[in-house]
Amino acid sequence: MATPKRHSPGARRHAIVVAGMHRSGTSVLAGVLHRLGAALPATLLPANENNPRGYHESRLICEFHDAVLAEAGSGWSRVEGPDPTWFSSKQAAAREDELAALVSSEFGEQEVMLIKDPRVCRVLPLWSRVLTGLEIRAHYLIPVRDPRAVAASLERASQIPEHIGRLLWLDHILAAERETRGQTRAFVSQEALERDWRGTLMRAIEQAEIPLPTATRERSADIDAYLAWNGASTAASDPLHPWLDDTLSTMRRACEDTEVDTIALDRMRDAFHEAEAAFGPALAAAQVALETDRAKLNDRDHRVTDLESELEALRARRREQQAQLERRHEEAEALRKTIELLTKLTIDHTREPDRPASAELRASLEAIQKAAPADIPGLASTAALFADLHQRIAGHERERQWRADEIARLARDTADAKTQLTQARRERDAAETQRAALRDRVAELSLHVENQQRDTRLLQAQSATTERECLRLEAELARLLEERSKSPGALADLLRRIRGSSG
Repeated sequence: MATPKRHSPGARRHAIVVAGMHRSGTSVLAGVLHRLGAALPATLLPANENNPRGYHESRLICEFHDAVLAEAGSGWSRVEGPDPTWFSSKQAAAREDELAALVSSEFGEQEVMLIKDPRVCRVLPLWSRVLTGLEIRAHYLIPVRDPRAVAASLERASQIPEHIGRLLWLDHILAAERETRGQTRAFVSQEALERDWRGTLMRAIEQAEIPLPTATRERSADIDAYLAWNGASTAASDPLHPWLDDTLSTMRRACEDTEVDTIALDRMRDAFHEAEAAFGPALAAAQVALETDRAKLNDRDHRVTDLESELEALRARRREQQAQLERRHEEAEALRKTIELLTKLTIDHTREPDRPASAELRASLEAIQKAAPADIPGLASTAALFADLHQRIAGHERERQWRADEIARLARDTADAKTQLTQARRERDAAETQRAALRDRVAELSLHVENQQRDTRLLQAQSATTERECLRLEAELARLLEERSKSPGALADLLRRIRGSSG
């Protein structure tokens, strides 16, 4: 691939590329830059509980980055970065055209565009070539935040263990620094941005040569309110691994000065990649197992929710059946009372037809006659009506019994559902226990990695001491050989001294 060309300061279009680790303040920095005039993409990733004020990044570009990282053998949450050889492959060339089309569709002809997605750190070579091809000058801003705060925030947002989050921070920030060397860039401290955004950001804008207008009073007030709403970061106090501590110190110095100790960062990056190559497979296996258990736990949680919904539906159906049964029972009681009245009326008129009926019976007879006068001409009609009402009562009794049986069946189903719910909860608790064990295993592997690194540093120190001693002896040998011509006994003395040193 050809080396990307540097754009002249007079380029017509500019891209502010925020290249920082997840949860390191990239969204806050992007929010401030947008309020200063940088254009956001057309298809924004929606806000959620982890970023209520928004991510300020393109959903389509995020999806593109995920596809590229998967194709290059990596992922945003994997400690192992993409294969460097992928960026010179045919697949990468095809992806360049796709990314160029995305930039055009997301930003159109905007003169100062804001490109922000933490995944950018791992695909910067691709972005550099695409922006060069589109004749867009890139200005890189690299947020710097304490890896302890980053890892704690990442665990809350994405359930990634803190020790994994710290390793991800180290890989992302080292990659962002290495791939932006020689470009117009600046490092931005998250803590300094929260304390004094004007001084911090103005210095970064000037250092990275970003063509943004001076903040008006209205824009400054808007940014003050935005940063006050986001709140200040919580300081962490637990000790850092030397790799993390040295890298953080170097990056913080870079936030205050244009000079960056690239030699120290390269040494750190090489050591990190060497350790990752040795212990990464075991760490990756533990991550895969943890993610699998997390997925199983989520499935069980969904199953518990479904069972609870089904149980509530069964309870509602049971209440409805009970209400219907009560209504049928009331109807049956009303029919019984009607039959009793008709029976009394029939007996009264059969035995003593001349005796006048009681007021209650006359009222019942008048009501029946008004409802259907043709159906009750005399005693025969009354008997027929009695038989019909008796049959209807029998039918209601059968339906009542069926309802009672249905309620009993629903009660059994409810008990079974409760049993299944209890079993699902037990399985979820077991999965939680297994996940905790896997976390302990990952922590054990990380401790082993640290011990191996400490032993390596000790051996390196011993090797350096031995090398200095060899150099001293070689110098002494050279001096004695030079004296040999002057003193024949110098060689014998040299041999005695060498034997004495060996002993």
